[in-house]
Amino acid sequence: MKIINKQLVDPNIVLIVLIGIGYLVGVLNTFHRFPSANDMYPDLVAMMFVAAGLVYWYALSHVKHISLSTIAWAIIFGLIAVQPYINRITYPSGLIFDLSVLLTCVAVSICVANAPNKAKLFQILMWLMVSAGVLTALTQIAQYLRLDLPMYLLYPNSAGARISANISQPNQAAFILALSTGGLLYLSSLCKGVFKSSLIVLPSFLLAIGLGLSASRTGLILMVIAILGYFLLFKLPVKIKVITASACTTLLLLGYGVGSYLLLYNNSAAVSGAARISNTALDSRWILQQQAWLFFQENPLTGVGWGNLMKASLDHAQQLSFFYANGHSHFFISNIAAETGIIGLLTLSPFAYILVKNFNFKLSNLDAAVYMLLAIFIAYSSSEFPLWLPRYLIIFVVLLSFIDHKKIELSVKMGQLIKYSLLFLSIVLALGSVFYQINYRAYSKVFYAIAEPSFSYQEKEDRLLNLTPVIGFEQFYDILFFHMMSEDINNIEYKAQLTSKVLSNTLSYKVLVRSADIYLLADDKNRALELYKNACIFNYAQYCEQLVTDLSDRAVKGEDGLQEVNLSFQKWRLENPKKTGLDNNQ
Repeated sequence: MKIINKQLVDPNIVLIVLIGIGYLVGVLNTFHRFPSANDMYPDLVAMMFVAAGLVYWYALSHVKHISLSTIAWAIIFGLIAVQPYINRITYPSGLIFDLSVLLTCVAVSICVANAPNKAKLFQILMWLMVSAGVLTALTQIAQYLRLDLPMYLLYPNSAGARISANISQPNQAAFILALSTGGLLYLSSLCKGVFKSSLIVLPSFLLAIGLGLSASRTGLILMVIAILGYFLLFKLPVKIKVITASACTTLLLLGYGVGSYLLLYNNSAAVSGAARISNTALDSRWILQQQAWLFFQENPLTGVGWGNLMKASLDHAQQLSFFYANGHSHFFISNIAAETGIIGLLTLSPFAYILVKNFNFKLSNLDAAVYMLLAIFIAYSSSEFPLWLPRYLIIFVVLLSFIDHKKIELSVKMGQLIKYSLLFLSIVLALGSVFYQINYRAYSKVFYAIAEPSFSYQEKEDRLLNLTPVIGFEQFYDILFFHMMSEDINNIEYKAQLTSKVLSNTLSYKVLVRSADIYLLADDKNRALELYKNACIFNYAQYCEQLVTDLSDRAVKGEDGLQEVNLSFQKWRLENPKKTGLDNNQ
């Protein structure tokens, strides 16, 4: 008698369950703390589950073939690996995280390519993704009601009037809800009869309430894509398709109406997602595209370098109407073009080939659902950057692998080599994700200790010096030291060098002003003036009036070297009234 059902230990099912759990834990995680500006910790947790699943799969399964998507991810890996040799990367050791994630993509695509029962795996994944959406909507409602729950269960809403769920970003919350709606529509297609098919989409009402609370423009579009994808691509009796689509649409409209009403009722300053479609906030997206185009024009072949978008935006701040710094262009094609040039764009060719080659209007419902979800991914990646976040990227890898029917057979010897190589790498990834989680928490504690006024300078310095050096965390250590170092001429050359490194990937008004002050102490008045100008126009000149007052006060007090810089700054501002906010004050 077998105590354990064979299906429960099927490596394919274990892997897909752990990938789904990684996604679920990643989107519900409440640890959103600096020093990373890209919300690193939830992704480390998600990757831990994925890596554990890979260890189990490669320990028990055989690699008989790979797919075209496997090669595509390997090409992207190669592109990132050579970046330090073709572009100046300030922190090349930081690429360890991108390369680790891309190795995971390669490993996952191989697993899915060798899985025998993809329909079962996809169904399991959809249930987990639907669960993530339902829980996301519930956390939004809990935030709206201001329930007093433990921090590890409910993250305080940090999006102002909009409700952002534990993911702490309204558009990402809407993206999760849209993916869940797509999952519900696929699960409904597995039901026999109109009643069961319509019944299973009932949770879409709750998901739409969450969408309304998020006030996400993008979320509305993603929901429409889900409904259209179901209606146009699924092979179902017309009666069932029309009734199910109508029921889901009605529930979505009702839920969205309820969510929007609650949002507006709670805060008169809030704006619904529908109203925000024509909002001028779209200007910031356009500015980011202008930046990306400018960078691509100057470096068409290789781009400005992977992860160098923020540094490039600082270097070109005065060439645009406003300085809107961001580490991503919010459009995946323009971002890849700006950072990796034509070479990077060419690496997208295999992905485009897979999507086009395998598409037709006679797809199975599984393939139709995958295309629907991929369309949601691509649409969202045209306004945000989900594919740069591992918790979402791994789901994309799985989906792409499901429709990639091009298989490349391997010899037994090659299959064994790949199996044991990736087994070893998966073990390293699993242990590494735990190691980096522990150290990230340590760095985060020091970051907030440095910002804590109740700690003495000596206490802060002791905490900083006691940190363990970690490969890939050099940029975090530099940021911590940057905020700790005194503004005086002691070791000023080192301070100026450190400031230059920090400016390559960390931009805020305070960082810009502090950096300008350091360069002023280093007697680099031109660089100081440039940074003061950039601080003035930063984020639509939001802080320029404050900066003007501060510089004038300091110049009056006779601060060394500032009088000349301040005069040049004031003259420049008068010559640029629009971008510096003077027009708004008149």
